[in-house]
Amino acid sequence: DRKYLDDLERGEYNAYAGGLLFNALLEKYNYFTTIKRVIAPPEENEYALKQLCLTLFHYDIFGFSSIRNYGYAYSEEFGLLTGRSQSPCRQTIQKFLSGIKQQKKGEALMEEFGKGYLRTGLVQWGGLYIDSHFQPYYGIAAIPMGYHGVLQKPLKGNYNFISVDEKFNPWLFLIRSADEDLLQIIPELITRAKKLAKEADLSDDKIKDLVVIFDREGFSAELFRELSDKEDQTKELGTEAVKFISWAKNVDKYLQELSEEKFTNEVEIKYEIQRPEKIKYFEITDGRTMKKYGTIRALVIQSGSKNQRAMIYTNDTKRKAEEIIQLMCRRWGEENLIKALKLDHYLDYYPGKGLLEAEELTDPYMVDNPAVLELKKDKASLTAKLNEFKIKFADEVLEEDKKKKSAEKKVQDLKLNLRADIVGKESQITLLKQKISELPAEVRYEETHNGAKLFILDYEKKRFLDCIKIFGYHMQKQMISLLSGYYKNPKDIHSVLEMIVQRGAYVRLMNGVMVIRLKRFMNKEVDFAARHLCEEVNNLKPKTLDKYCFPIHFEVE
Repeated sequence: DRKYLDDLERGEYNAYAGGLLFNALLEKYNYFTTIKRVIAPPEENEYALKQLCLTLFHYDIFGFSSIRNYGYAYSEEFGLLTGRSQSPCRQTIQKFLSGIKQQKKGEALMEEFGKGYLRTGLVQWGGLYIDSHFQPYYGIAAIPMGYHGVLQKPLKGNYNFISVDEKFNPWLFLIRSADEDLLQIIPELITRAKKLAKEADLSDDKIKDLVVIFDREGFSAELFRELSDKEDQTKELGTEAVKFISWAKNVDKYLQELSEEKFTNEVEIKYEIQRPEKIKYFEITDGRTMKKYGTIRALVIQSGSKNQRAMIYTNDTKRKAEEIIQLMCRRWGEENLIKALKLDHYLDYYPGKGLLEAEELTDPYMVDNPAVLELKKDKASLTAKLNEFKIKFADEVLEEDKKKKSAEKKVQDLKLNLRADIVGKESQITLLKQKISELPAEVRYEETHNGAKLFILDYEKKRFLDCIKIFGYHMQKQMISLLSGYYKNPKDIHSVLEMIVQRGAYVRLMNGVMVIRLKRFMNKEVDFAARHLCEEVNNLKPKTLDKYCFPIHFEVE
């Protein structure tokens, strides 16, 4: 502490001092108090929980790609952000995360942050976009495989199921093994969202206004019935129904046959940054019949220079068609958010050490029996050959019939020639069917991999770190809202904020006030924005988050 105060009173240049711009926002949005309600303080650690959490927050803000990469930070300068003369070393952070893993509070912390986002207005209740993001795993442990949508191939990894509001502010997320899919997760996320809304004191009527939007990955009659609270496809929506909007599947032929005259209506889709787009549409009268669900409301849209067509399904019968199309067509904003989280916050990073983070599955993990798959492949091959013989038989009969010869005699000849082949193939197919019925459809994983065990990764460290990254994203967005009054170009305002925060500053404690003087900027627009951002932050009355709580004054030289 003495060295920390001496350094402040003497004054010095600090490469990370711009990170203190976030102090007022950290207090306003209850960063530390939220974590403290869920996470127990670390044992046998020279740094307090608050200091460790501040370190991880700024670790994200300053764009360190991994805990190992954080080890290259200037410890004696990074310590200013945590109220110490030196920041925790890499080994201290790893030890802290190992303690977090033992507490198993990752999803509880996610919910606590989610509740805070609702109460403080960082997230708005109403529309809830849900999507899955596959995160590949390149370690040596054998874990369940998922499907990488971009690479179009199966890989080891896990899914991050992310939900955002209508303005694409991230809210709830679930990190799960690759053997779970979006169809299972959507009802769980809805249940969690409703629970948090109730705990955040939202009224029952407002909670019922929830509408869930997801893409074709969630297309399922069974899921639609569950969300609509329909026990049977012939019944109406139940009292616990949740409104949903999604793209329809398997309607390409219907869409291609539609005439241009059908599209009599037009709606303008407004995006966050992209220019507005006009889309033509019409609503199918009396809805469309969906197998295993019943009648569902359907809207057909046509957009783009190539007049691409798509169909939207929804169980919301009261909302205007324009609003439904607006919500569905803006869904790509969630994809852009995930891309931003990957690039700027390293969402795909897994803070573990291979097998040390893997746990052997206690329940038997069943896979398709390879012997059955091989037999089915043989059966398909034999069936194809049998069909060839039958087609050949039919062609010969028809050919003789055209020549007006006796088809009956030809049939008898063909019977003699093909009978043995056909009967032989049928016998082989019957035998294969019998063998398949005698074998189990699924077997244990280790039985097919020479006794090798299947593991599942422990995601507690990642859940905790991702909670902080999501919070960091919200804080950056709040800082951008302060900056946007003085820098008008929305396309590079994120880069300008990064320049300001990562700009070095001279720090000195003067008369009980910590004065932070950022280096000036050669670009006049950026310099103007930086000076006014400092004024805006000063109006929030920031202070240090150490035990001294010194007031902070920001300025640009």
